Amino acid sequence: MKNRKKMYCKNADARFWKAVCRIWGSRVLWSVALAVLCAALFLPSVQAEAVVKVSNEYDHVYSFSNGLARVEKNGKYGMINKKGKEVVPLKYDTIHMFSEGLALVGKNGKYGYINSSRKVVIPLKYDDGKGFENGLAIVAKGEKYGFIDKKGRVVTKPKYKGILEFVNGFTLVRGFNNKFGYVNSSGREIAEPQYDEPIDFEAGYALVRKNGKYGFINGNGQEVIELKYDDAYCFYQNLAAVKKDGKWGFIDEKDTMVIQPQYDDARSFFEDRAMVKKDGKWGFIDQEGRIAVALEYDKVSDFEDGLAIVQRDGKEGFVDKNGTEVVPLKYDEVHVFEEGMAWVELDGRSGFVNLAGEEVVPPQYDYVDYFQDGLAEVGRNKKYGIINKAGEEVVPLQYDYVGHFQDGLAEVGRNKKYGMINKEGEVIIEIKYDRINEFQEGLVCVKRNGWGFVNKDGREVTKLEYDKAEDFSDGLALVKKDGKWAFINAAGTVVLEEKKER
Repeated sequence: MKNRKKMYCKNADARFWKAVCRIWGSRVLWSVALAVLCAALFLPSVQAEAVVKVSNEYDHVYSFSNGLARVEKNGKYGMINKKGKEVVPLKYDTIHMFSEGLALVGKNGKYGYINSSRKVVIPLKYDDGKGFENGLAIVAKGEKYGFIDKKGRVVTKPKYKGILEFVNGFTLVRGFNNKFGYVNSSGREIAEPQYDEPIDFEAGYALVRKNGKYGFINGNGQEVIELKYDDAYCFYQNLAAVKKDGKWGFIDEKDTMVIQPQYDDARSFFEDRAMVKKDGKWGFIDQEGRIAVALEYDKVSDFEDGLAIVQRDGKEGFVDKNGTEVVPLKYDEVHVFEEGMAWVELDGRSGFVNLAGEEVVPPQYDYVDYFQDGLAEVGRNKKYGIINKAGEEVVPLQYDYVGHFQDGLAEVGRNKKYGMINKEGEVIIEIKYDRINEFQEGLVCVKRNGWGFVNKDGREVTKLEYDKAEDFSDGLALVKKDGKWAFINAAGTVVLEEKKER
């Protein structure tokens, strides 16, 4: 069970998956699609000859992004477009991809920025740099870092030992005194480096520590709550847990002690409940300070979706916000709910309970994973399959490996060979490959002797003939054969051929 401290004040990065949809509208589109499909079926015989004509003038080529790819030769870098034209000549010691219309380039140990017309718009005079984000870029003079805007104007003079990423409109900066301060999204320093602990802004305030005492600053850098507390957590739901004279209580944004210090330990409010500890036992209070869940547990976790994990005498279960034990404390370990199902462990076996506390899948598996799209991977005796929320084995325990579903398909392995199945357990991609990557742009990179690509119908759209291959990006995939690099499209056709002159 996690015991989170200042991590409460951190934001987790979110991953967003881009879905690609095909819309077929008319009989004309269907006809075109059919013609393209039929043509693609006969492409492999042509591809083997085409790959011989691949450009070999670069020592290394990188994947495309936003229509451009980095290339390298003899230690110099440039960029090509999808026609193979060098839009940025090979003259830089380093080059980054474009961000917000500008690309960081380096030469002779100095860095600057070029625009899409290859023009140097910010001179190569910095000792380090990063790409632009929200109109600002981090640059260095010597060992000192600051910010510039897209016109090259110094927004924040280089004077910091380090700069972190922006979170909630502010970034932490570290001074050469090893103290921390804050800069806002406009590049203005709102608090010089003077604080002892790096804690991000949350709910409009930053928790800060100096000389062993905690307080809060606002977005203007003003210390709105005096640094007088022995410990504290960030504001959540307009209240912050603070420690004074050995006891924990809660203050509001005006520094009014709304719940008097009386607890041996406490955490921030989540879902209108806060964890508190007294006389060695944990429970929960509401925002009025009333006991909502009796202080009788050895360990507790935050509420999520109306339920919290609690432990007593080495056994775990779940309680609701009123303290009702929805899932009895009989398990050795329980995990948070995902899609209305929680993974539970008992005597070395795992199963699942639902939100009503019903044991839908009795602990019987050696291995389980969280539910995703109504399905979960399970294993017993080193064989793996998939169950649904009714506990039915929709994919029998017959594989040596089962991965997560992605776009309706999951990787499976047997006897060191790999393929993919759908949610009904049907084998869509034959279990015969030595390696399988994840789907990117509707195709997956596979290896059997050589590398190639397979579509979601399980058809090999290219021959498995490449020595190396990278996933599709921006409509193209980088492949290598006989020491030569090429880019192929989704039909497996080589689109960049050898240049006759340079």
